[in-house]
Amino acid sequence: MLTQNYSKENSVSLYQGRFSYWKASLLAFLLTMASFWTGYSFSKVPVLELFSFNFKPFWSTFLALAVFLTIFLLTVFFVERKELLAIAVVLAAGAFFIPFFPFLNQKTIWGIVVTVGLFLIAAFEGRRHLDDFLRIKFFNIGNFVLSKVILALALVAAIFSFNLFSLQSLNQRNFIFSEDFFEKTLNWSGKILEPLIGNLDFSLSLRELSLKLVDQQIKSQNLPANLVNPAVKKELVEKSIANFQKQFQSLLGVSLNPEIKLSSAIYQAFLLKINNLDEKSKTIFSMVLALLIFLTVQFLSPFIRWLVLILAFVVYQFLMIVGFGAIVFENQSKEKIILP
Repeated sequence: MLTQNYSKENSVSLYQGRFSYWKASLLAFLLTMASFWTGYSFSKVPVLELFSFNFKPFWSTFLALAVFLTIFLLTVFFVERKELLAIAVVLAAGAFFIPFFPFLNQKTIWGIVVTVGLFLIAAFEGRRHLDDFLRIKFFNIGNFVLSKVILALALVAAIFSFNLFSLQSLNQRNFIFSEDFFEKTLNWSGKILEPLIGNLDFSLSLRELSLKLVDQQIKSQNLPANLVNPAVKKELVEKSIANFQKQFQSLLGVSLNPEIKLSSAIYQAFLLKINNLDEKSKTIFSMVLALLIFLTVQFLSPFIRWLVLILAFVVYQFLMIVGFGAIVFENQSKEKIILP
């Protein structure tokens, strides 16, 4: 391996049992901070926007996740004392869930327990593989560890999304999808809805749309605008608004605010419709949402793992070069990482 060539002092013939507690403590501290940053970032993102595969709003979350996974992996490789590794992992898990404390209940507590368990399994199984192999197989072990950690994150994202939806009503700053995402989705699906609601400009309000429609009708009849009675025109606008309201009432089951832009009015009506679901429908919606989130994170898992593995390997090699860690030989043949 490359690390065998860094320094003759790093490849001594006999393992001396050296271990730096301050370096292990530094890794644990960095892991805890990165975990808190990741949990905070996760608590702020509208989860359904992942399904658009528009990852621009998620760069800070992806960055936090990459840093957390990198430090988690390095901690597994460098901290050989199992009791210290367990403490570091539990502290990291606790830090991750701090932003979610206001939403704790029996369901989420079980989710936390499962997550901590998977974190510990990932760490201890990673250490076991290190102990079993004669050579340090960074990518094999790293891929195994990261797969378990990301599985835990997928589970906790699904559980907390299910729980949050059942605990609170959705508003314009909800945790599922933002108004901007909804507006983009609405514009994209406008052609599909055209047979039902016509070719609408969602950036206009219902009143503006109705006024525009009335003006077009007057123009088509070659009537001078100054000859049209304002009261008649106002009545035609109100009738047009009523017709639009009837169409949307049949689609959404709620009326729209005619004074705000149509996309915002539909968004608010959609949130109201979801909030007014009966308990059974709300539970089904929550389960579908949780399943979609879990499957999406698992779908992205291979890409995340390999990106993090490359980043972690670069950092790992750098730490070896600067002497933060070293590889020694145990029983003359087995490679072992130590913190000298």
